[in-house]
Amino acid sequence: MYMSFENNLCKDADGLAPVVGTILMVGIVVVLAAVIGTQALSVDTPDDHYERFKEITEQNVEDLPDGLVGWWTFDDTINDASQNSNHGVMNGDISYIDGVSGKCLDLDGNGYVEIPYDSTLDMTDAITVSVWLKTSETSFAYATDKWWYSGSADRAWSLNFQGNNLVWRASYNGQDSGSEEIKYDYSDYNGGWLTSPEWKYVTGTYDGNNLSLYVDGEFIGEKTLSDGIISTSRPLFVGAGNDGEDFHYDGQIDDLQIYNRALSESEISAIYNSYLK
Repeated sequence: MYMSFENNLCKDADGLAPVVGTILMVGIVVVLAAVIGTQALSVDTPDDHYERFKEITEQNVEDLPDGLVGWWTFDDTINDASQNSNHGVMNGDISYIDGVSGKCLDLDGNGYVEIPYDSTLDMTDAITVSVWLKTSETSFAYATDKWWYSGSADRAWSLNFQGNNLVWRASYNGQDSGSEEIKYDYSDYNGGWLTSPEWKYVTGTYDGNNLSLYVDGEFIGEKTLSDGIISTSRPLFVGAGNDGEDFHYDGQIDDLQIYNRALSESEISAIYNSYLK
């Protein structure tokens, strides 16, 4: 069904309001008002989420990236907007402020989000993790990960900070130790990401052979990783490592997406550019 919004009214392709019903799109339910003759009635949705409803409802479902298995928009929620509904659990001090798209997570180095284990998030053959980050972090801290630092058998992958480096790493499948990582020295990037923190779109991929890292849609580097990524039943964490016990992140995080395949450089660039419109 094609739908459009005009003056806060929801209309069909003929400019009329749809009949009573419920539409489930990307895990969000839009409740439509009734029709009286040809009168277009307003959409009954929470005011705080109107713009998000508008954006998603006008989007063609077929245009969503293939292979999306997790999407946390952080628009005043830690729920998963993908069809898998892997909703997060809040721990410690977390707030929401204006982000790249709508709201974002604002973490103070104490709070974090835990997303319980689900098989849809345990990829070993291919994966893409993309997220917007804004921080002055120089200590060892995790932005997002499935990585148990104290137990090598449970180290799958992580996006973390270490000194002046942003690190994308993953462990070999079938091994108790051994990993590959790509480091991105951002200390002098564009006048100094550290001294003047700005939003950066960070993407890590694995295609079955190579780990690759991208920043703002641009390829940074790659490393060979054989035999796939190790499987783990650990939860997914946002803003902390070691099951939330250590390595807390201080900064902002927005629009975390996880795919069960490696997005191409052109796909990553297209997603990045879509935020700039």
